[in-house]
Amino acid sequence: MGSDKIVIDDKSVMNAIYNSQGIKPALLSYGQRIAGRANSLGAGYRTPKWHDHETGETKGGKQPEYGATLGNRRVICLVHPENYAAMKDNHLHNTMLKAIG
Repeated sequence: MGSDKIVIDDKSVMNAIYNSQGIKPALLSYGQRIAGRANSLGAGYRTPKWHDHETGETKGGKQPEYGATLGNRRVICLVHPENYAAMKDNHLHNTMLKAIG
């Protein structure tokens, strides 16, 4: 028939979606729900306490903290560990994977 082609500019489509009204709050809300579940799952875990001889401080004993951040110019919300305890908890228990559901 003819050589009529439809070309879709992926970048323009993603920009249109990302800039559409309501998408950013919806993405962030969804990410925060997952981070909240991860915080609940990791609530019983604490990093071991240890004494830093250089500073004289006792460190550790922290509860995991997970957070959510919108991607920069992308249609994505990142759920991530916010402290060392969350990194350790996620490594040992796959907390973020479990929090997805």
